[in-house]
Amino acid sequence: MTRLPSYMFSFLILMGASACTSPKSDLGKAQKYLPGMRHLTEGIANKYYLHYKSKDGYDSSTSIEYEEYILAQPGELAVHLYDPAFELLNTTVYQFSDHQMLTKTHSKFFRGDTLSSEIIAPVFIDWNDSPPPSTQKTRFTFNKNTERTTVIERKFKKDTTVLNKPAKIFSHTITRKDTTDQIETDSFSGKYETIYAEGIGLYASKGEFAEGFIHLELIEQISQKEFQALKNHNVKRVGYIDPKKRLDKANDFSTCHQIESIVDYYNDGKSSRYPGGKKALWKIILPQIDKKLLHGESGYLNFRFVINCNGESGRFITEESSLDFAKKKFNQETVDHLYNIVKNLKGWQPPFIREKYHDTYNYLTFKLKDGEIIELLP
Repeated sequence: MTRLPSYMFSFLILMGASACTSPKSDLGKAQKYLPGMRHLTEGIANKYYLHYKSKDGYDSSTSIEYEEYILAQPGELAVHLYDPAFELLNTTVYQFSDHQMLTKTHSKFFRGDTLSSEIIAPVFIDWNDSPPPSTQKTRFTFNKNTERTTVIERKFKKDTTVLNKPAKIFSHTITRKDTTDQIETDSFSGKYETIYAEGIGLYASKGEFAEGFIHLELIEQISQKEFQALKNHNVKRVGYIDPKKRLDKANDFSTCHQIESIVDYYNDGKSSRYPGGKKALWKIILPQIDKKLLHGESGYLNFRFVINCNGESGRFITEESSLDFAKKKFNQETVDHLYNIVKNLKGWQPPFIREKYHDTYNYLTFKLKDGEIIELLP
């Protein structure tokens, strides 16, 4: 699969505003769609699932991205985009003026190089009521003589509600052109919509491009302290699981290689898979569900685990949050019920990379609403 450019998803997505007294805002009307100033001052990070499906239906995948937000100084917000392995991909600094969110600087990081963009048109989003169309245009040079120009046109579409909160929908078009010695050598275009909810930020984004369709969704909002701990653990893997914290401590599960060699969820598209994909998983899981043991729960119940090179699973842990992404604790019977189903799934297909099978991190997320499983991710 050709991975869609990550800069397309450098949108601001935010956790709810602080209930505590916050410092004075310098962010204008944008503040309504940002977390509280206390959160921005301390810094927050957001975890996303990025779903992709090709137009011919033969290729689909789910990836993970993290975005970290922190006030660089009064009236300026820095946004850092990370890949699943916590490698920094780009940084954008925004200023705020006349209720517009303006791009001040934008830098990409690739193979040790820093590529700084020229800001030609700065308006990222105009938060005024019923604003006119706005434009963000940037350009940078790579491979010494190739220029890449990206233009994003945004239009306010309508007001709506999300999770009983006021929200705004914007439509966007994106065009990107590469020119070498003033000759166009590559181009890219697409369209998408984003939904921003009050006190939450970007709730969802859906787009259509030449290769296929994407859906970006916010899954978890992480405090700065927790995010730094994830980034800075000694084993540099996106899904690192501390064996001492696993649910299946009595299991004799073992990996084929050292813990440092466990590959990430996404390794050039060669992640672990279940035979038959999500459709097969649904057929196995749903008949085993006892709704009484779901206790009317709502939220995201995420099981993370390791698949060894033989297709066996182990080292299970959970991550739990409400539908509006606040951390929560599920009823223990619900956790135990779904855990017993997931841990007994047999026959995982480990990734085959460089002529051998590898251990890998994996996950399954149950999205529940009022005691019903409404989605299985990825």
